[in-house]
Amino acid sequence: MSKVLTKISLIEQVKNLLKEEISSGALQPGQRIESIRSLLKKYKVSHITAATALKQLKEEGWINSKVGSGSFVSAAPPVFSFKPGNAIVSAGNIIYFIIMGGRSLEGYHSKVLEYLQELVAEHNLQLKFASADDSITLAKITASPMTLGIIYQADMKPFASNVPAVSYGMSPSFFDSCFVQPDNFQGGILSGTLLLKNGHSKIYYVSSNLPEVTKYTHFSQRYNGLCAAFEMAELAHPDLVRWHIKNPESRQKVTELLEQVRAKAPEAPTALVIGNKAMASEIYMVAIGMGIRIPEDLSIVSFIDRAEHREDHISNIDFSRKAMAQQLFAIILSARDSRFAINNNKHLLPMFLSNSDTIKNLNQGDS
Repeated sequence: MSKVLTKISLIEQVKNLLKEEISSGALQPGQRIESIRSLLKKYKVSHITAATALKQLKEEGWINSKVGSGSFVSAAPPVFSFKPGNAIVSAGNIIYFIIMGGRSLEGYHSKVLEYLQELVAEHNLQLKFASADDSITLAKITASPMTLGIIYQADMKPFASNVPAVSYGMSPSFFDSCFVQPDNFQGGILSGTLLLKNGHSKIYYVSSNLPEVTKYTHFSQRYNGLCAAFEMAELAHPDLVRWHIKNPESRQKVTELLEQVRAKAPEAPTALVIGNKAMASEIYMVAIGMGIRIPEDLSIVSFIDRAEHREDHISNIDFSRKAMAQQLFAIILSARDSRFAINNNKHLLPMFLSNSDTIKNLNQGDS
């Protein structure tokens, strides 16, 4: 159904409508934006209006574009800075966190909850708890006008709700519900895109267990995203190598690659994308011990699961618990403030890269 735009600047209206689709999850990171020709018909605007709107969205970090391929949603769009217009304000001020029977809230879940509590207090809202086993209470809160939203773990049994309900985490059940999950695939795209942009082509992906890369795991999705970045650049997929600190055989290939770097061999890798921060730290220390300079001789990108301050020269893709809590909270608020319903939309956790200046730029002629 076409939308006729009026009042404020047509360019701003086109931008805001696209921003709302990105913020609500209707458009996912990496997803292709409609062509300018489609936008002309959809919004009844001129070519220059649609083109200018896309140009400004690119400048603001919402989308990327590639000549001949079109425009795509950025890997980490600035959703937290967007204030949608035409708000529908909910009377509810309670966010419920559902606890599953027999499930410990230690570690991962406790950190997500800790950050959620800080956000709720900061916005003068209430955070209450309910049991997944208490069907009567669950039915009441899913229909209560005082409920702003519900947050639950992705492997909990799905339930009907008249209020925004968002699950989080890695579980097959998230394919049938609104969810937030660490977007490992887009993290891989982000790492590959930045490395290729900086002139790298001899890139290896390091995993702890190569057979696992063929399954749906954090490692496989990160590698698949890296491969997607190479495909978009019309390059062959980067090679896979294994590293496990306790297994000498699994360390052999990475050690050989580091020897090539030390010898400044023509075939030496210029960058390693490493599946997690533990392996990255291990390989980083081995490289330093061999006299290899990071990132002058070799760039290293890793994926971290917890926000932390690092003093080393490793670029990190952030999958932190804090970022997860922020995204959960932002989705609940966007459901309150936006025209778009969140139910059945998929929300992926925006990836953030820290220490990006530690990715060596080979185009500067310093290789």
